[in-house]
Amino acid sequence: MKVRAGIIAIAVAFGLGACSTSQQEKTDESAREAGRKAGEAADKADKAIRSAAKETEQAAKKAGRDIERTADAVRKGWNEGQHQGGTKPKPKPKNEDEK
Repeated sequence: MKVRAGIIAIAVAFGLGACSTSQQEKTDESAREAGRKAGEAADKADKAIRSAAKETEQAAKKAGRDIERTADAVRKGWNEGQHQGGTKPKPKPKNEDEK
């Protein structure tokens, strides 16, 4: 009887140990899966951020080129106006009453 009780106790201990190991494996697998999903989400966010940064940089460069072209055109027009005898601004009177 004592031997049977000992065998049953050992069997129960092994059974409980197997259950906890199985539960631990499930928990580990769940954690690994959550880590993979988080990593994939981070990769997608990283790609989106890099793409947005690249587009912003390209837009900024284009805006800079457009400003330079416009400034060159204004300078050219200003210089042509001066050489063609364009009107010069009238000097302001020193005193407002002397109009």
